Parts: sequence; C-alpha cells; structure tokens
Amino acid sequence: MFRLIVSVLILASFSLISSLAATEEKEEEMGIFLSAVSICSKENPVKCASFVKKNLSRVKSRKITDRLLFLYAESLFKLGNTTHLKETIRQIDIENLTSTEKRKLKLIENYFLLLENPQKALQEFVKNWDNLILIIPPEKIPVYVEQAIKIGKCKIGLKFISHLLSAYPDFVLTPKSVFRVAMCFYRKEDFKSAFRLFYRIYLLYPTFKPGLIKMYLIHTSLLTGENVKVVTNPEKFLFSLTLAPPSKDIFKIYLDYLTKKFKILDHMLFMKGIKTVELAKKYRIDLNKYATLLFNLHIPYEFRKKNEKEIVYLFYNLEKLFGLNLKQLSKRGRSYLFASLIDFLSYEDAKRVKIPNQTAMYYIFFNLKSIPKEAFNSPNLDSCLKLVYLLKVKKDLQEAKKTFFKALKEKKGLNFLPLYLSNFDETNILRFYSGIENFEPAENNYLNYVFYELLLYRNGEYDKIKDMKGVFYQLNMIEDEDSLPIVNYLQFAVKRRKKPIDIATIQRWMLKIRKELNIASR
Repeated sequence: MFRLIVSVLILASFSLISSLAATEEKEEEMGIFLSAVSICSKENPVKCASFVKKNLSRVKSRKITDRLLFLYAESLFKLGNTTHLKETIRQIDIENLTSTEKRKLKLIENYFLLLENPQKALQEFVKNWDNLILIIPPEKIPVYVEQAIKIGKCKIGLKFISHLLSAYPDFVLTPKSVFRVAMCFYRKEDFKSAFRLFYRIYLLYPTFKPGLIKMYLIHTSLLTGENVKVVTNPEKFLFSLTLAPPSKDIFKIYLDYLTKKFKILDHMLFMKGIKTVELAKKYRIDLNKYATLLFNLHIPYEFRKKNEKEIVYLFYNLEKLFGLNLKQLSKRGRSYLFASLIDFLSYEDAKRVKIPNQTAMYYIFFNLKSIPKEAFNSPNLDSCLKLVYLLKVKKDLQEAKKTFFKALKEKKGLNFLPLYLSNFDETNILRFYSGIENFEPAENNYLNYVFYELLLYRNGEYDKIKDMKGVFYQLNMIEDEDSLPIVNYLQFAVKRRKKPIDIATIQRWMLKIRKELNIASR
C-alpha cells in the first residue's frame, strides 16, 4: 500500500514538473514572439529579420513558428530581398496566421507576381483593392505604378498615385512617377487625363523638366480645348525646342500646332528639316496623316480664298517639302495627296496665282506610276490632266484622242498642255497631233497649233508647216504670258541637250532661223 502511494506521488511530481517545464517553454516561445513583434513594429526590417532568424530554432510551436516566419517574410519584403522570400513563404501554413497577417501575406505574394506577370498581379490587386491598398507600404506603390505603365494600364497607375498622395501626404513622391503616368495617358491619346497630370506637375513641381512640361501642356491644351497659358508665344517656344529637341515628340507637337493654326508656310519651313522617311519615323510624324491634312486644306472656302498663294506655294514645293519617295505613302495617303493637288489646280482661283503651279503638276506626272488611279476620280479633274494620264500611264491613244477633243471643247488648261506633254518622245507627240482629224488653228487652241508646227520644224518636216511666221512671232513674244508654256516646253523637253535651253539661247536660235529663211525681223 505504502509503495503504491509513493509511486503515485512520484508520478504526480513528474507530471507537475513536466507541466511546469512545458508552461515555461511556452512562455519562452511567446516571449520570443512578442519580442519579435515589438522589434518588427519599429519599422526596422533589418533588425526584425536578424532577430527572427536568430531565434527561430528555439521555437517548437508550429503556430508561433508560422507567425515568426511571416514576420521574417514581411521584413524581407520591405528590404526588397527576394532571394529567400519565396522559400520562406512556402514554409508558412496560412491557417496559423491572423486575418491581418493573411492579407499582408497575400500582398507579398501579389508583389512577387507583379514582377513575373504584372497584368495578372494588377488584376488581382484591383479585385482586392479595399483589402490590399490599406496595408501596402507607400514605398512599394511607385513599383506598382511603374509596372502598370509598362503594360499600358494608365488608369490603374493613376489610381495608385492618387491613393499615395491622399493617404501619405508626407511621402515624398518623385515627379518622375507622375510624369510617367501622364506620358502613359499621352501615348494612349487620352489627352484630357494627360493634360490634368501635366498641369499638376507644372504647379507642384515647377523645377521638374520645365521646358518639356510646357511643351506637353501646350499640345494637350490645344487638343482638348483647355484654356491654359504657360508661355507668352507658344509658336515661338515650340519652334525653339525644334532647334535642340529635348524630346522626339516636339516635331509632331509643332506640326500639330501649325496644323491647328493653319500655318501653311511654317509647315513648309518645318518640313525642310525632315528630309527622309527614316527621320519622319524617328520623330513620330505620320506622313499619311500629313497627306490627309493637305487634302483637307482646300475645303474651307474662306480659308482657301485668303491663303491661296500659300497653298499653291506649298504644293509647288512638294518635292522639297516631303523630301521622300512618294511610294512610301500608303495608297490612301497618295490618293488624298494627289486628289488634293489636282482639285486645287483645277480651281479657277488658282489661275490668278503668279507662282507657276504647272511646275508642281510636272513633278506629279513625273511620278505617275506611284499614283493610284483613284486619285484621278476627282470631279474637278480637267481633261488635260486626264489626257496625260491616259497617254503616259494607260498608253491608250484612242481614249486620249477623245479626251483631247473634250479638252478643246472645255477650253480648260490648254495653254499648259505643251508642258504636260514634255515628258514624251517628240515623235510620239507628233503622231498624236497628226492623228487628230481636222486639226486647224483656232482661237481656243492656237498655242497648241503653234506647238505642233514648231515640232514639225524641229523634225525637218518643213513642207507640212503652214504658219512658220506665227511660230516665230509667238516665240519672240517672250514677255507675253501666253507664250511661256512654249518656252517652258523648250526648257524641259529638249532631251538631246544635256542642259535646259534658256531664253537667250532660244532668241539666238530664232535669229539664225530668220537668216536661213530670209525672214525680216519685226
């Protein structure tokens, strides 16, 4: 009996000792955990990580171990140490964490995902916005902004920045982050949002890239109609930036500004600096849109009436203006460009302009092979232009003859016909003229008749010449505007000489002809 009592007492004492030891162990583990919480709450992730790593092996409780591992993972996250972070997260049993710790762990996992798959990570973050945005450290928000911009999610980037500015007013947000979001909207052509952000930068960060911000503000305000004045003379300011451009966008912006203000001559001066297609691409200039712009220039009647000289001058300098192979334009762009030019040169108003616009047409028809036939469907296309198209491109002599008779009837552009035909072989031109029945001198086609006889002389077919005096008479009237097409023809068409014939040479040649034919001078 006595032995039984002793055994029970011994067992009870052992149980008590074990219980006391376990309690002491639990208290020690809880002490470690509470110390870790205290250290980690002081926003010193280095000390937090060091303490947890040092004391983790002393803890046997699974629940406390998981909570310590979470604190360790959170400190690594704050430090940006991703090397051991993934492995640490894998060891954690999420069921042993509190609801707050679970949300924080989800944020850390989302951050990892952000670096690997930003689109999916941002989708998940937005889906759990209310839970995650309240616990994300402010210093991590710019990283989310950057990733959102990279995949073109401008509105999400703006949402992060708005939260950062409102929730952490003391946080020093670099203007670069706001600028990148503004540029994201700008590239997406959401100019209203871009304008608001550029304007915020202009007001809050006056020393941040002031020239660049003013440039984008001018452009976005121009496109959105927002009334904001950041410089006294926007045109002069933008032009100064093109001389030493801080951004590739300046050329496109300056061009847009000139377009909006209908600064036609400035367009031409500006485009002289863009001499190749490669440069145009570099400076983000859409040449097809520019061709469309030219196409639309003649539509506002009042504008055309006031600026016809500028417009014709623009077309006259077409080759210098673009400085590129017209084949680089899209088919639609070429159609727009040439339809515009043909339309304008068909206007009666254009004939009053002193600039020799027929030279621009000469250039165009020199490049006819690169022009789609749709460009010739304009109702304003006169018969002379169609005639050249039929002869050079279609090579349809029969249809050309019909068109020529129509041109005679319309009395449109006949004085320029010799110039248009100057690209052709002279023998073929003679063949064309001689193939027209009843081709007699008439008031409405006299210059063409003279031109025909001049070609007969050039080919030595003197017996067919009916009015040689008329030929010389016309050629001597150099100062007369009506004879200029023939002079122009001689300057362009004489292919047997290596250089154009000037007026003085023509006059000397005429004197020699007079002597040969014994024709007295007038």
